[in-house]
Amino acid sequence: MVVVRLFTRRPQFTRRQIRKARPVRNPNLEFEEQEDGSILLRVPMESRGGVFRVVSRFLPAPGEKEVELEPVGAFVWRLCDGKHTCAGIAGKLEKEFKITKLEAEASLMAFLETLAGRRYVTLEIQSK
Repeated sequence: MVVVRLFTRRPQFTRRQIRKARPVRNPNLEFEEQEDGSILLRVPMESRGGVFRVVSRFLPAPGEKEVELEPVGAFVWRLCDGKHTCAGIAGKLEKEFKITKLEAEASLMAFLETLAGRRYVTLEIQSK
């Protein structure tokens, strides 16, 4: 796993390394499958300084927030188990939703980037 520190350049990975990367769900998140095929994530709220601290003195702060993943996002979420590679997930997306390989890869990478930015998943990237 690669740790990025502040004020340093983000490591550059090759397309091949990213395709071989294995997305892994954050173990601190709880999730529940809905009847319609979506998934409801329960994300613990982090206590923050500044205004959040002042406001929380007067109003009860929620302990968690809920995020709903629609059926396509839920399909990807289920496969983010550390066993499937990004290329494998893209291939399953391509077959399940009858889209092109390019569309599957582009959509998957955008979605994983969003999930990783929110710290819902991490990517395990094998070194060369």
